[in-house]
Amino acid sequence: MLSFPVAREALGSYMDRSTWIFEQERHFLALRKSYFQFERLQTYQEPGNPSYDAFAAGDHGRARLIAHEAAAQEEEDLRRVCHKGVPYTRVHAIERPLTPYLRWEFAIYQVLARYGQRVLLVELDARSPREFVDSYDFLLFDYEFVMVQDYGQDGLLCGGWTTGDPALVARFAQLARDLTRAAIPLAEFERRYAHDLQPPA
Repeated sequence: MLSFPVAREALGSYMDRSTWIFEQERHFLALRKSYFQFERLQTYQEPGNPSYDAFAAGDHGRARLIAHEAAAQEEEDLRRVCHKGVPYTRVHAIERPLTPYLRWEFAIYQVLARYGQRVLLVELDARSPREFVDSYDFLLFDYEFVMVQDYGQDGLLCGGWTTGDPALVARFAQLARDLTRAAIPLAEFERRYAHDLQPPA
């Protein structure tokens, strides 16, 4: 059985950022059965994202408005996947206290959930399985193909790896199932930790 973190040389071919994004979009539009996304980091760099820029500047209302506008622009693709009956599950591993980035992203999650995403959160602590803690961010398409993000040292997407190797795909698929079982829905997380989700003063 493969263990995590999987050695990078075992993850398949590496693509630079632009190629990786192109391939991710191509596979997303070709989905037939399911789409799973795992986010492990607590802070990501999103240069040029006006919603995050507004949040960082303290304009939380504008940040949410921009997020709605961005989701509306992608509505056609999101609706197409939903109409095909393809479930879209996103799991984010959360460490507390929440980072400012995560407070912003929770507002984004509320928008995405309205467009059909199933957003789940798994809280990490000392008892969490090692695989939850050590895993890379990854995307799982139809339980047949995996794309692993490379966020470098500072949370900025540099590119990533792609693989259709059956053993690797099976391992990531099992991890996706384990994460989904351990996670709780977005609404429940928000009820439990409403105070933590308040924007910073």
